[in-house]
Amino acid sequence: TFQIGELSDLDIAAYSSVVDIEIPQWFDDSSGVATSSNTTVGSGVLRLSDAAGVYQSAGSARLLTLTPATLHSWGAISVSASAPSNTSYNFKLYEMSGSSTATLIPNADLAGNESGFTGPVIDISSLDVGDYPSIAVGIELSTTNTAVTPSVDEVMLYYNESKTPRTSITERT
Repeated sequence: TFQIGELSDLDIAAYSSVVDIEIPQWFDDSSGVATSSNTTVGSGVLRLSDAAGVYQSAGSARLLTLTPATLHSWGAISVSASAPSNTSYNFKLYEMSGSSTATLIPNADLAGNESGFTGPVIDISSLDVGDYPSIAVGIELSTTNTAVTPSVDEVMLYYNESKTPRTSITERT
């Protein structure tokens, strides 16, 4: 014979699904730029600074750090940029420790990062979220003809948000 001698409780946990998130960075103003050198933001672009139409030969900017609260996985970065003849741009990813310490992510963790990427899509899905819970995009611009400059119109970061506990479940009896 089979007997049940006690009643027990059943706990059920409900979670949201993994959600795709996209974070755009436009360059209408410098609100999304953490640091910059010899670059200017405005009119929808990041470009080299100039004095009377003569552009700096090189410049850089680092965008604000992204630290998702519930990060499941990194996805990709897409960029919209232009490089007229004799100009160039590249993108690098940095690990952020604290509010201002940026460390270049090594090639061992993101192949090609040390020399930089030109896009238009940069796959960052190989980054371990445990090792890299916070990242920042670095942008380097250069020209050998100081009458022209490369420009960046947009940087879009994609990641997946983790499953989160759902607290607003209604019990039905």
